[in-house]
Amino acid sequence: LILEKSPKMSIGKPEAKTQTGIKTTIDIHKADQAIKYNINFQIILFFIGIFIFFIIRKKMSYVYSTNPRKKRKHPAYNKNGWFSWIGPVITTSDIDLININGLDCYVMLSLFRMFVLIFLLLSLLIGIPLCFIYSISGFNFNQIFLSLSIKNNNSWYIKYIIFLSVFIITFIIISVLHNYAKAFISLRQAFLRNPATMHPIDMMVKRTTEQINAASKTVLLTSLPGYLNYNNDLENYVNALGLGETRQCLIVQDTIKYNSLLRERHKIIKEIEEEIYKLYENLRMDYGYDYG
Repeated sequence: LILEKSPKMSIGKPEAKTQTGIKTTIDIHKADQAIKYNINFQIILFFIGIFIFFIIRKKMSYVYSTNPRKKRKHPAYNKNGWFSWIGPVITTSDIDLININGLDCYVMLSLFRMFVLIFLLLSLLIGIPLCFIYSISGFNFNQIFLSLSIKNNNSWYIKYIIFLSVFIITFIIISVLHNYAKAFISLRQAFLRNPATMHPIDMMVKRTTEQINAASKTVLLTSLPGYLNYNNDLENYVNALGLGETRQCLIVQDTIKYNSLLRERHKIIKEIEEEIYKLYENLRMDYGYDYG
């Protein structure tokens, strides 16, 4: 009675299989064509992406160029070649990257370096050994799918190598992700808490000294020619005079405000000198120190 009441259930299952169109057999030639198509597609997509990057880098040079201030100390200074940007991106330390480019750009470049490191490690530890093993095992380019399948290889060591490769790949990816995530979290917390901690002590001292000595290295030029309307024109004019190396040239239009700031600066310096003199006098009177 049960079989007679449910004829539709027994008929519906094979109909569902025919409607889905799923085939249980695989055409080896179509599998090889799919593998070749995927490889060619990835290679073409890679070169298209590199080509677009080169075009954007050329057209938008102000985005991909070095900071004009202290540009000679920039890791990418004078790196104008097609692939010369790769070296500074990979070799520059994390602290220098975060100081030069900021936190967001540091994250992007760190991801790029992480992907490059994973690719190099997998290529050296997995790709090259597997290519060597497949080459000595008789790889057939006319039967790529069958050659890549371990089922058709009767060598006893193949299955052990594939089994070990899975663990090596997993270990490399997890280790690199862990190291980069740990470094990024530490630097991010330090940068958000106090950005000054990202600078080494010697660099902070050097920059402070440069700021203090900036006034002694500043030259005020008056009665300039009338055709000097831009800062670049003034820089070329000073270089033509042969006055030495110039770091920055500025044309000040509001000289009244500039002169008032200069007077205020001289006044502050005089007050500081008087306070230092009073401090030395008090020390001499209290402790009998003679500073000569």
